Amino acid sequence: YAKEVSTLGGNKYSINAIVFDNIASLVDAVRHGTIQLVVLPTLDYFNVKTLCALEPAAIATGRDAYGDEYVLLVHQASAMATLQDLKGKTVCMLSNARGEIMRRWMEAEWLRAKLPTTPDKLYTLKAVTKESQAVMAVFFRQSDACTVTKSCLQTMAELNPQLKRDLKIVRTSPRLLYSLFCVVPDMDAADKAGLMETITGMDRSSAGRHILTMFQLHRVVTFQPDFISTMLALVKEPRIAQLQKRKR
Repeated sequence: YAKEVSTLGGNKYSINAIVFDNIASLVDAVRHGTIQLVVLPTLDYFNVKTLCALEPAAIATGRDAYGDEYVLLVHQASAMATLQDLKGKTVCMLSNARGEIMRRWMEAEWLRAKLPTTPDKLYTLKAVTKESQAVMAVFFRQSDACTVTKSCLQTMAELNPQLKRDLKIVRTSPRLLYSLFCVVPDMDAADKAGLMETITGMDRSSAGRHILTMFQLHRVVTFQPDFISTMLALVKEPRIAQLQKRKR
């Protein structure tokens, strides 16, 4: 991706891509001025922005809209139809940063519904590495429920129509933005404008479109504050202490 940005920019930029293993290393690099552009999960941005200076500059979108809707799925043959029916049940969720959004959304929904949070009245989380694993676990009745992106469910249902017949959606989240492109505030204005023009033009080249397709994205657009309003609301929601203890 970085090489393509450099090429599209007429090689005006010599881009060195760095993968950080942890937030502390990223914060240290920003503070020392060794990086100018950062791509990171939105949840991490809310943590990082209190530790170093970063400003959102762009986001990547799907074909229809920005962000993802998440769905809570159960089997059609299951008697579960409400959140309360998840008491003592197993819910599959991703173990990565996207899974953290799912966990926070589920906790917020549970607390908003004023459901009890004692261990014997909660659901149990089961971590998986792929959304397809979560969907198929519910389909084959190996898990009571799962949370996945609606786009994943739609794609899988197109390939296997039986999934659409045998699975039902219990709950759907608002659109939640997974990641952001951020820049350092003191970046040269001309450099920033040129870089943003290049990044947001990725869909205008065949190589750029190929890279976006690899990430199941459509294009990159300039950031607007409304893009993270639902995520900001989510991070302000209270958490379920019992679930946090289970995770540790």
